[in-house]
Amino acid sequence: MNAAMNRSMQDASKAWPWAALTLALFVTGAVMACLRHTDVDVAWLLTLGEKLLAGQRPYIDMIETNPPMSILLYLPALIAGRGLGVAPEILVNLLVLLAIAAS
Repeated sequence: MNAAMNRSMQDASKAWPWAALTLALFVTGAVMACLRHTDVDVAWLLTLGEKLLAGQRPYIDMIETNPPMSILLYLPALIAGRGLGVAPEILVNLLVLLAIAAS
């Protein structure tokens, strides 16, 4: 049992540099996401999501060539943004970073 504990301690001591590097890359990505402007495609799909929430019908009241999931993908950020009073662009970045962390 003592040998197994020593082996797991050695494995943990070897893993911390990789964990620190992963965390540093994640933080760098988060900072870069906050500093850049929202991509034009994301902004357009957020606009279409707002129109959808306002009652317009996709492909009838608004023109879009992407599949419906493209619009629906941004609805959680739009709904949460309305509820929290936060810009949906910020929440899109946050949700993407949370998905990366969860993976």
